[in-house]
Amino acid sequence: MKQKEQREGEGDDDGDRRTVGGGLESFSPSPLSIGPRRRETITPGMLRAGLARYFREEDIDEFRECFYLFARSGQIRTLDELTIIMRSLGLSPTIAELNKYMKDKGGKMSFADFLEVMHLQTRAEDLPKEVIKAFQAADVSHSGTIPARQLAHMLLHWGEQLSSKEVEQIFREANVSLNGYVKYEDFVKIACAPVPDYY
Repeated sequence: MKQKEQREGEGDDDGDRRTVGGGLESFSPSPLSIGPRRRETITPGMLRAGLARYFREEDIDEFRECFYLFARSGQIRTLDELTIIMRSLGLSPTIAELNKYMKDKGGKMSFADFLEVMHLQTRAEDLPKEVIKAFQAADVSHSGTIPARQLAHMLLHWGEQLSSKEVEQIFREANVSLNGYVKYEDFVKIACAPVPDYY
């Protein structure tokens, strides 16, 4: 009986074990344990490195579940595995981005490596929101639009400057005349959408 009480009050790094009616044990994983197959944990060093602080606990649990569903060996070893996992989690990395992630991690990825990649990719995919916020800050009338000439000037002279031909092509594809107005939110979503790639 003392053993049972002792086990009920104790927790370990893998979770808390509690005795349930008839001496059976239930297992509730610790919030920092990773993966159903391999008892990896997010260490304080990983937390200090910022690998887990960018996501909520529920997000990490979802990432972990998807990671181990497709990376059954406990590591991502192929581009296909990484592609399926990231796209299953709602991200849209390009093949070039996926190749870079695999190369940077030496061709295989642990869950901790995967968290880092998820952080990088979600930051990259949040870029449209940041650009829209910048447009909103400059939109004193709160109309949600920008004069096409002003947008063309920005594309020609700011940041990674586009050529006149590139701006004309963008406007032609978006069916925008230089004398009109552009809904900047729609424009940013189109301009920042990843180019589809197939392999």
